[in-house]
Amino acid sequence: MKIYDPRTIADQARAESTARGALIAALHDKLRRLNSTLGTKQRTFISSKAKRRRVLGARQSGKTHDIGIDIVNTGFGYDPATDTLTPARTDSLYIAPSSKSARNAVWSKLHTFNDEYQLGLVLNESRLTAAFATGSTTDFEGAHDSARVQRLRGKTVTGKAWIDESGFYADKILRELLGPVAASMFLASPNGQRITVASSPAPQRRGLFFEIGASPEWEQH
Repeated sequence: MKIYDPRTIADQARAESTARGALIAALHDKLRRLNSTLGTKQRTFISSKAKRRRVLGARQSGKTHDIGIDIVNTGFGYDPATDTLTPARTDSLYIAPSSKSARNAVWSKLHTFNDEYQLGLVLNESRLTAAFATGSTTDFEGAHDSARVQRLRGKTVTGKAWIDESGFYADKILRELLGPVAASMFLASPNGQRITVASSPAPQRRGLFFEIGASPEWEQH
């Protein structure tokens, strides 16, 4: 029978704990540096704890950059308001008018962040799913018609949902996403519905996204 020395086991446990602490510290530094690229207004948005946020940004305003950082922070459990890292698993969802637009916008931004900051994200190109070392995931989906929207009811979201270019959705689609679909997706979330609707300016100033801009239930950015 092999006899294990308790001191050896304790030493191994300490070594593993030290190594884990070093990895977390290195990740914390990377996330801190990534978030330092935000301006004051952008940091206010990213740090917000509001359950419902609306973002209106002109094209080339950095909206895609900001949402990308918000996705990364959520996946790793980083809070830029307090500069704390609390790794925990969450499942989040980014929705764009089509899968192509999802791939061309924030998805490509995640590639840039991953390469520049060595975040260790696993980006599945066929499924459009970003996996984090914490076990968290963010799925990227298109919602160009009611059939696609209804498929989202099967998703489980315990983190956040971002609905990008919301000003260009048909009102029926956006109402479905914010109503019964969101209620179904967030059913198991301990934090309730945490939703961001974002858009560049639409040609016509009307529709649900425009109405949300005057609603006190939504935090405006």
